Amino acid sequence: MIAALKYFKENAAEFNIDDTKLILGGGSGGAYTVMVAAILLGRENQSDLVKSMVLICPMLGRTLEDAPADQVPEWEKSFINCIPYSLLVDDFDKKHKNRDPLLYPFEISVEEAKKLP
Repeated sequence: MIAALKYFKENAAEFNIDDTKLILGGGSGGAYTVMVAAILLGRENQSDLVKSMVLICPMLGRTLEDAPADQVPEWEKSFINCIPYSLLVDDFDKKHKNRDPLLYPFEISVEEAKKLP
């Protein structure tokens, strides 16, 4: 993602785009991807590559796995553990244990959020 943004910034004239107005945007699962990309940009001190981000109906909230079992409706229980978070990152166990925002964007700290575009 960072490499792609750098490419567009460096070649803005060729694509006839204003490199001061690049944004990241997505809806639902795409918004999750945008948020993770923004977190990575912040961690690499590269947030200045984009002007802003747009999250439409983002999938960033708590997961069913975090809800007390007695509060999950019966019809929804079949969805528990159905999202293969372990496929999203290489070191899942560590990131899951530490509630890393790359897996759970809603766990982002205030300090890390300040680095977002």
